[in-house]
Amino acid sequence: MNDIKILNNNKQIFYFIFSSPIDIVYQLFIDPYRLYLPGCKILNQKYSQNLDYIGNEITVEITTNSSKVYVYTFKVDKVINLPYYKSFSHKSINHPINCSDFCQTFSSLFLINSLIEFSIFIQI
Repeated sequence: MNDIKILNNNKQIFYFIFSSPIDIVYQLFIDPYRLYLPGCKILNQKYSQNLDYIGNEITVEITTNSSKVYVYTFKVDKVINLPYYKSFSHKSINHPINCSDFCQTFSSLFLINSLIEFSIFIQI
């Protein structure tokens, strides 16, 4: 896996390249028991489904490096599930009073070049 960070219009975009098929990569990112964000844990889910289940509301606790704790509730807003492109968005519906709301989009793209097949995971 290659971990790459780029800047696009003053917005950080993180992406990772995997040498695994897109379905395997995508399943890792939607499994609530394999939450991959450091300092983040799921407190509650409206439905006990994957993180890309439309209408699901997910409450998470985020702990920063300075030990501040923030609790957000996100709603799964949009899901795209195609053979070569998969994406889901979480929109915050409840956030701490001193923080703004935001929408987080997670995408997986499957690409093939002449030598290898690989999947790219993008967090915008």
